[in-house]
Amino acid sequence: MTAPDSNVKKAQPAEPAPVGDEILLQDWTPMSRCLDWRIGRVAWNALGAKLFADGDVPNLAHDSGTHSRKCADLLLRWCEDCDERGTLPDEIVVVEYGMGTGLFLRFLLDAFKARCDSDGLPYYGQLRVYATDVSAAMLQAAHDRGLFADHAERVTLALADILKPSEIRPFGGDTTIDLGGSVSASFSNYALDLMPIDIFRRTSAQTNGAEAAEPATWEAVLVRTWLREPGELRAYTDAPLEQLKQWAARGDAPAIAALGPVYSLLQAELRTFPFDVTTHPDAADLDTYATHLESLLGAGHDLLNDGVVVYHSGGALEAAERVTAALSDEGFALFRDVALHTAELAGVARTYQHFGPTVAAAVNLVQWDHHFADGGRHGVRTLAPDSDGVRDQAVRVLVRGSADLEAAVTALFDAGLAAQHVALVQSAGRVDDAKEALELYREALAAEPNHWG
Repeated sequence: MTAPDSNVKKAQPAEPAPVGDEILLQDWTPMSRCLDWRIGRVAWNALGAKLFADGDVPNLAHDSGTHSRKCADLLLRWCEDCDERGTLPDEIVVVEYGMGTGLFLRFLLDAFKARCDSDGLPYYGQLRVYATDVSAAMLQAAHDRGLFADHAERVTLALADILKPSEIRPFGGDTTIDLGGSVSASFSNYALDLMPIDIFRRTSAQTNGAEAAEPATWEAVLVRTWLREPGELRAYTDAPLEQLKQWAARGDAPAIAALGPVYSLLQAELRTFPFDVTTHPDAADLDTYATHLESLLGAGHDLLNDGVVVYHSGGALEAAERVTAALSDEGFALFRDVALHTAELAGVARTYQHFGPTVAAAVNLVQWDHHFADGGRHGVRTLAPDSDGVRDQAVRVLVRGSADLEAAVTALFDAGLAAQHVALVQSAGRVDDAKEALELYREALAAEPNHWG
């Protein structure tokens, strides 16, 4: 049911008739609010652990231990910096949003404790850690496996939504803890790519001599959703067709959840339509970002032939702002995700992907860096390594206060160092001389001291 770029079509004067027995469930709707996306998020909440177990959702990129050790080093650097400046709190509150399997956080705590023990530092004993997920199934799995048994005095399993990051409800309890303004450090791995996106295109203003003949115009990708093969409905649900239509029309959370069983029968159709950008709540930001991307690409770039594509990671930006609002005055939030990190990647019209019954979309880091460039506007600084990965696993850190983490972010998360490590390891595997191979492995460890893969 994935909608590739080739399915994004220009609007036609007349609407096409339904194909075969397809039934229209939702007419043209912004991508960020379409049934496809919303049902995918509900599926994650409901299925959680099963998606990892079935291999629908990849997780080795952040569950291998390497990223955990780097984040442990960053947390330690933050503790030492705050300690030196006299701003370290007595209780260091750490939260992971969207913990998934929980292995990332478990390995981080293992590494952080080992460093504190070996260096005689007290910071591990000051931790109060919340391992959170929006899926109760993920928390239950971690509880049943005793995943944090070695850190039981420090860790609390809890339900939390990254869009409501201050509200933490301990697993098995019925009371909510307000963490607003108290979080020292938060970590989010592949959580922002679950946030909705929208795709727009802005045409450049047409000029006629010294005067503009027409202002810039906008288009938006909209989605409509069909129910395929309604004759097969009984194999998926006892609900009658009219009930499905009513649920789709209601669009509230219970109605969207009720549509989950028929997800595999849905077909999304994507098409571009003229769009009045002034009706969008982020209108000003969309316009300034479009101008920014045009300047990055440069006049005459092939990607600007039909205007500039605005891949709007609105959901990810909103989530990041809410997460930073929960931080303490000196806190930081680290995000790692699949990303579009160059102007060329960000300037191509693309849609979301499906992982089993869930949906995900890369985060536009070109927009992210532009959005958070003015630290005073959001009260945070955005830190980035000198280079990002070719495809994914890009890192951004948002920091409040004066914590000195710039050098640590580059040293730990720069993709150039990771690429150097990979090249050295590959070279070691190709040489016949054992002594030469060992020397290459040593160089690889010097480039990435925490990477033993």
